Amino acid sequence: MTQPSTSRTRQLRRRIAGSERVLGLFMRIADTVAVEALALTDMDFVVLDAENSALGRPQIDALLAVALACDLPVLVRLPAAQLGDIQHAMMAGAAGVVVSHLSSADQLLDTLAFCRHAGVTKAYAGMGRGTRGRTVPWAEFSRAMADSFIVIAQVDSAATLAQAGPIASAAGLDAVFVGTWTLALDLGAQGSDDQPVQQAIHTIASACKSAGIQLGMHVPPGTAGPHAGLASILVVGNELTAMHSGVQALLARVKTSFQT
Repeated sequence: MTQPSTSRTRQLRRRIAGSERVLGLFMRIADTVAVEALALTDMDFVVLDAENSALGRPQIDALLAVALACDLPVLVRLPAAQLGDIQHAMMAGAAGVVVSHLSSADQLLDTLAFCRHAGVTKAYAGMGRGTRGRTVPWAEFSRAMADSFIVIAQVDSAATLAQAGPIASAAGLDAVFVGTWTLALDLGAQGSDDQPVQQAIHTIASACKSAGIQLGMHVPPGTAGPHAGLASILVVGNELTAMHSGVQALLARVKTSFQT
């Protein structure tokens, strides 16, 4: 499933490494038509949120197949650092993974070793469907994965916050994503705007800056906290809230037109 080097999917990792601000959306429903619709927007990427939805491997397969056809970069947010799930994301054509609920920096190092080495070999050897992945030589596939596959670690607990420095400096990591609400609850805060959470975001952002990698955050419109400007990877909502806000805005415009 290698693609031309000019494709959006192949370019996403380079854009992130270059500190370019990229905007994405969580996707939690298994609807290939929605993927096609999102591919027609200016959205830079989509995150299939397997952490907080019922999306399983068959649904992820189908959604990624359409995304690849539309050249829409897709990250898969996994509910845990399960190597089999990472291998499946690689086989299915994901642009990368967001690994949540890590237990430690050591677990991240093991995960990164898999993503950058053994996982690539296993993904090529075990292609589960008739994709383009096995129609290209191994050298081309492995080179494409080395160049473009994105690995993002999610910090979403007090334990991983305490290891923000070692996590951010892990070799082969592209970015750290703040799991804001899960982190807030684990810190005993009442919401993401509470001082302990904002201080935690500052700590994570500082660790990313020191390590020379990027920070990612979920920043819905109108809710950006004081540290949102530090992030270059912004997830601005999900497809359900986008649908709701879009319909509400459409209805408001129509009602206004009848009043003029």
